[in-house]
Amino acid sequence: GLVEAGGAKFLAHDIFKTWGKIKKLGPYDCVVVDPPSYQKGSFVAAKDYAKVIRRLPSLLREDGFALLCLNAPELGPEFLYQLVIDFAPELCYIER
Repeated sequence: GLVEAGGAKFLAHDIFKTWGKIKKLGPYDCVVVDPPSYQKGSFVAAKDYAKVIRRLPSLLREDGFALLCLNAPELGPEFLYQLVIDFAPELCYIER
């Protein structure tokens, strides 16, 4: 569902099943991506995070930003950084 608080929208959606709805509500100033590291039948970070990163620029305003989170120490800190380089080069890394 959609929960609004102080101008922020919190969307609890399966991003792969509702991408159109999420995009329609945008563009966004900030997108927080904090998926589970592994959820059988839903999200596996090692293979699915790239799909999210590839489509992320279409959700953001021109001056928008994304906060990318991942609780998967086995993938290492370079994992997300490299995904952005490979799949969304128009985005830039600010800090960790």
